[in-house]
Amino acid sequence: KFLRKSGTTVSRTTIKPDQTCPGSVQVGGQGRMSLVSAQWMSEGKAAGLVDVLEDSWVIPHLGSRAYFASRCTAGRYDRGEYAAVQVLGKTVSYTTDMATAGCGCSAKISLVPLRKSNWRSKCTDYFCDSSSICGTSCAEVVVQQANSYAWSTMLHISNDKRGTGAGYGGGSSSNGLRNWTDAEYGPGAACIDTTRPFQVQASFPTDSDGRLQAVELKLSQTGQSCPLTSRIDKYTLGDTDALAELSEVLGEGVTPVVSYSGSKDLLGLDGTGLDGRGPCVRDVPETC
Repeated sequence: KFLRKSGTTVSRTTIKPDQTCPGSVQVGGQGRMSLVSAQWMSEGKAAGLVDVLEDSWVIPHLGSRAYFASRCTAGRYDRGEYAAVQVLGKTVSYTTDMATAGCGCSAKISLVPLRKSNWRSKCTDYFCDSSSICGTSCAEVVVQQANSYAWSTMLHISNDKRGTGAGYGGGSSSNGLRNWTDAEYGPGAACIDTTRPFQVQASFPTDSDGRLQAVELKLSQTGQSCPLTSRIDKYTLGDTDALAELSEVLGEGVTPVVSYSGSKDLLGLDGTGLDGRGPCVRDVPETC
């Protein structure tokens, strides 16, 4: 379960080395997994706290990031201890609550190959992603980058910051994702009312040879009868079959990563776009 709750007294507290092991959660099909908190969000930018509540809710406070792992030793980062979850042919499912994450807030859950990251990175913890925020690029499946007004699920191979995806919201000089509308997703919306928790399912179906065919997304909510779905089954980059390349990465196992951040420049996620159909006129990270 993934809870984004702002307004707490620790939301902007910088993490200390002895606070990098916030706890563990029970993960269906995987058993008990530890959380390992990052000390740096990017080079020179200290990270905040991550909490674990009731052995099931992961609560990243503002400016924080954490990795799922087999074990955690305070202040130490060992890539061999990071989880290498097999998702091909399976479904990743969880409950998320972003009621207080508004425009300019980014609650993110991604899958990255941290076990294969052979450099400690500028964040000193082997973190890599498609944007190289710690100086190291790698493939990334962003299951969720979202707030209460916008949702994005994105696929990236290494060095492809743009990627391809599905969801709703975004755009400043162009239009963002438009698979749904604000009538279907957002505060008080008919299908996913983001003032309440809702369920996320990301499936990774394969062909008869075990190769990734698509990433299928489903958002649903208790009491609502219109789940939001999307399927990403085409991804090329120039002459590269990016979906096939991503399949190889996923086949070697990936580490779930959770983070929460705020920025005044997130209109690519939640902006109105040229068509005016996106949700946020401006980003207000002070509310995250």
